[in-house]
Amino acid sequence: MLLVDDDPNVRLVVDRQLDALGWEAVPVDTGQEAIRVVEGGMIVDVLLTDLHLPDIDGVAVARAVAGLSPATRVAFMSGAAPSKSLDPREAPFLLKPFSTRALANALAGAVPVDARDRTARGG
Repeated sequence: MLLVDDDPNVRLVVDRQLDALGWEAVPVDTGQEAIRVVEGGMIVDVLLTDLHLPDIDGVAVARAVAGLSPATRVAFMSGAAPSKSLDPREAPFLLKPFSTRALANALAGAVPVDARDRTARGG
């Protein structure tokens, strides 16, 4: 599990929620760092990324990770509703703050993102 959020408090809370659900997360604070982790050889089963990162948006992170690891499933989160709708068939979206139950449901519904798909929408 790769967890991407630029807010250290959010990373801590979500990491604890993931731990309670039995997930072992590698938390990072930028999209570029997430990409470097995957480029470095980490096998990522699920990517949980904020849509609004300071360096690149979460959809771009998901596409980059998908290009390196096509089987990686993705779920998005944000403190604000996305400015454009996310197709729920593409990936679940969590509005922060969210419950551990909502997180579990999103992870269960996480799906691979096609790195070539330029129609994926994000905030």
